[in-house]
Amino acid sequence: MISRYNFMLPSAVKDTDDVQFPDPLSLNYKKIIESDAFKAPALQVEIDEDFKLKPYLQVYIYYQHMGDKGQADCDDIILDMNNIKHTSLLTEGDLLLFPDPNEFSAFISKTTGY
Repeated sequence: MISRYNFMLPSAVKDTDDVQFPDPLSLNYKKIIESDAFKAPALQVEIDEDFKLKPYLQVYIYYQHMGDKGQADCDDIILDMNNIKHTSLLTEGDLLLFPDPNEFSAFISKTTGY
């Protein structure tokens, strides 16, 4: 499963087993989606009540062909890329950007090795 934790850098803080925690502040997907990482136009998806309840379902529908790299397990990445830190912050009528599936798959492979 791929999630935003695959993209986080290790922090300076360690747990009791001397393992570093991931640093959530090391993520800035919004900057990436607005950069040259994605050349194809992003799909704009309007948030409706169904999306608010099950954002992973819309992500699955759009990215289902990506196999192990897509499906519903990238929903947190898509939300982060749109600067949405929690599903409770989704507002009906707002637009989310979904990167082109091929470029998104390449981005995940390049960044995480998956």
